[in-house]
Amino acid sequence: MLALPQNRTYVTLLRAAKAWPGTDPLEMLLPPGAGDEELRRRLRAKLKIGLQLLEDETCPQCGQPIWWCHATLNTVQFDVETSVCYADAAIEKWKHDVGWGEKNGLNEPGGEPYAVLKMVGGGRRPTRLEGLESIG
Repeated sequence: MLALPQNRTYVTLLRAAKAWPGTDPLEMLLPPGAGDEELRRRLRAKLKIGLQLLEDETCPQCGQPIWWCHATLNTVQFDVETSVCYADAAIEKWKHDVGWGEKNGLNEPGGEPYAVLKMVGGGRRPTRLEGLESIG
């Protein structure tokens, strides 16, 4: 099932293949020449259907599979966790500190503040893996 967290890599691969017409996801999944053409044809069809089901059955409000988040079963419950985007937090703090949105000449038409990463103490930027592992 593509909705499970351990299958996120497959979803990313399928979305990448879908975004690049002519890209065969099996080229990325299977070694060259693996399986006969009939097997490969059936796998392609199952992958297309699986991705389409995932997209169709994902709740637009919360991003969870609808069969979980809309289920009325008494065995289905959700906990709430929080996540902080520190770049967005820095922008919000800056806007508050400088009075962004007030008539003070700081916000020119079309102007929008954005966050720029800076490393404290001259350290190196974290790798993707280091950053993802720190999120928990």
